[in-house]
Amino acid sequence: MPRSGLLRDRRLQRRSLHGAAIRPICRSGLRRATRPVQQRGCPVRGRGRQQHGIGRILLSGWSDHAVGRGQRKRRRKRVPATHRGRGFDVGRHVGRIPMRPSGRREPGPGGLAEMTRCMASLIPSLKRDDSGSVAVEFALVAPVLVLILAGVVDIGSATYARLSLDARVTAAAEYAMLQPAPGDQDSADDLAARLAGLLQGEATDTGEVVVNNAAGASWTGTGVTASPRSGEATMCYCPTLEQGDIVWGPPAECATPCTDGGTAGQFVQLSATTRHVTIFPGYAFIDGDSVSTRTVLRLQ
Repeated sequence: MPRSGLLRDRRLQRRSLHGAAIRPICRSGLRRATRPVQQRGCPVRGRGRQQHGIGRILLSGWSDHAVGRGQRKRRRKRVPATHRGRGFDVGRHVGRIPMRPSGRREPGPGGLAEMTRCMASLIPSLKRDDSGSVAVEFALVAPVLVLILAGVVDIGSATYARLSLDARVTAAAEYAMLQPAPGDQDSADDLAARLAGLLQGEATDTGEVVVNNAAGASWTGTGVTASPRSGEATMCYCPTLEQGDIVWGPPAECATPCTDGGTAGQFVQLSATTRHVTIFPGYAFIDGDSVSTRTVLRLQ
């Protein structure tokens, strides 16, 4: 009658003929490993000296014993005295073998030649390797891009300041053209004060107004200040531009011809200046660290 088997706890259990007891099926024979493996519920079979064969003669210090569960087999540090290792006599204990010479060895000519050959073989691989090329290219182009970006920002901010200043002066000039020509000194002073008030704003740091070389007013950032002039409000002039400044010249009769081909009349001069710090100074429309504009219009 064949014996029945039962799988329990991942092991094949064997039942006796009468079914009274359950015994584990133990594998017969020994494994290839040197250390015996204990199975659950099975005795451990160790290998004695007679099972070592030639190993018993060469390694006389080794011996296998029955190993219990959770125990490690003790091994003595002994090696055959007939062997030699690294040019040194091997004693009975491994700990006495000088595995590495003491002290630091200095590199000789052979080491330098080997390093040279290693570098020579490494250079071709570096030539073929293109990793990191994008970063190198960006590092070369980045300074030029930064200069271009700084120039664009600088020119843009200067242009914005100039356009804001021109808009302020243009608004004051349009207001002056709608006003009648001053008939006396008081009306000239009043017109100059009103035009100076129109020049004030965030886009203007300083402004100046001259009405027919007879009345003047200036804006300094805090208020309007009157500045008397030497001309007459009822006279006419032939103003000219010399080295960036307005030269009124001597008074003349109205509608008389001037030397530049025009006729004498009453004029108003408007000028405004704002401060602007540039990164690259020397632009054509920027004088130093300031932006300025001016205009001259005829009232009569």
